[in-house]
Amino acid sequence: MRLAVPEQFQRGHHRKGEFAARSAVALLEYVAQHFGRESLSDVEMLDVGCGTKFTQAFLNDGVAIRRYVGVDVYREMIEFLQSSVDDPRFAYRHLDAYNERYNPTGVRLDETARLPLAADGADRFDLITLFSVFTHLDPHDYVMMLRLMRPHVKPDGRLFFSLYLDERSDGGHGLMDGIARSLGDGAVGVTDRYRDLKPESPLEWPLYTRAYALELIEGSGWEVERIDPPTEYVQHHVTCRPV
Repeated sequence: MRLAVPEQFQRGHHRKGEFAARSAVALLEYVAQHFGRESLSDVEMLDVGCGTKFTQAFLNDGVAIRRYVGVDVYREMIEFLQSSVDDPRFAYRHLDAYNERYNPTGVRLDETARLPLAADGADRFDLITLFSVFTHLDPHDYVMMLRLMRPHVKPDGRLFFSLYLDERSDGGHGLMDGIARSLGDGAVGVTDRYRDLKPESPLEWPLYTRAYALELIEGSGWEVERIDPPTEYVQHHVTCRPV
């Protein structure tokens, strides 16, 4: 089957057209290579903040996947995917979590929050990804999201998420590389742990220092393996293993 997505369900920085399709395929290929795999054909993947473009890459572009579960705060989009994708490899779940930018009427995350997945350990995954999720989280929800993910990873699984760091990168693809090109190098590296870079548009650009981003992971049930620089398709990204 092929999946055509109505425009209202296409969200994100690169959400439409040929670039969106190309970026989805490129990201999935990058993730496979990142973990030393030729493809994701034997991978069970949980994608939080899923949007629609990965599903389109699997169905429309033939990207291989063993199992894919998408979770998102956008209820109508999840309902569209649930009703439109008829393939036993795929499932979609709505998470009514508060986010000032994307879901201001949702329920605030706390220690009692759970993902809408089986709680008995049945829903565990080789790979958990969060693209453009931590890039819109404040420190409280950063920690809560890490804890939400932890019960759903296999013992040898991995967590992969992107975020904005207040530093320049060699490749020049990061948020702050663009800021420096516009405002000069003096605009970079002035964050004290965390700041909302564009407060008039809350959580569009939540910005972390590298040290604080790592500090927040401590005690969450994850151990950092590596932090990689931005590419054309993804900002700084962190790989963690469960502990």
